[in-house]
Amino acid sequence: MGTKKLPKDVDLATSVDVAAGFFSTPSNIASNKENIPVTTTHDVTEPEQISKQTTVTPKKNLGGRPKKEGLKNEQFTLTMNPEMYEKLRIIAEEYTRGNFSGLIDEAIKSFCRENSIDLSAIHVPSEIMDMYKKKQEKKSKRK
Repeated sequence: MGTKKLPKDVDLATSVDVAAGFFSTPSNIASNKENIPVTTTHDVTEPEQISKQTTVTPKKNLGGRPKKEGLKNEQFTLTMNPEMYEKLRIIAEEYTRGNFSGLIDEAIKSFCRENSIDLSAIHVPSEIMDMYKKKQEKKSKRK
């Protein structure tokens, strides 16, 4: 495999010169290095100007998962019979691809539908939700 990497923003259809030499053999690379003139973009004798320059580095993982807005899911502890837990874990493997929390969410929603309980009508006090927001902001600042 080649050792050169192309920048993410390169459009090969319009920037053919950028891709030139990408698939060249190592002997061609060596001869190309001899022909490339070395240029400097700043005067080395002025170190104060060099230290004042700020370099802007692009953010990594630009194509990754977008940052979640709102509250993230929290971890809570359940206390239950070990045999019941294992049975539910097996059901979670079959129906929710092993997502135990997803199974519990679906089971609760199903229970509420069967008993005509409207979850959207239940309001959690804003003080409690603010507590969760502060806790998550504190965690994100630590990272």
